[in-house]
Amino acid sequence: MLAKKWNFSKGEYEDYDLPEGASTFSKDMDEIVSCARCGKQLSFGYTYTSRQIQTQGGFGYGVCEKCYEKEWKEEWKEMERRKERR
Repeated sequence: MLAKKWNFSKGEYEDYDLPEGASTFSKDMDEIVSCARCGKQLSFGYTYTSRQIQTQGGFGYGVCEKCYEKEWKEEWKEMERRKERR
């Protein structure tokens, strides 16, 4: 399934191929889904809303905690780079 992934350094979306089972929503928080970034299987209730991987409409897919932390670090790193350029 195709989604969009925000590239922090370029400031634009790129096409992104989602792992099978990635999800943005579930009525059942115990439903097993795939992390949209690494593909790890976990309960939907333990996912975080991705800051990068989104639907065409901009809604974030679920990612595991480790991947969410990676996204935050990537975003923070880019924010720091932009501050240094000023």
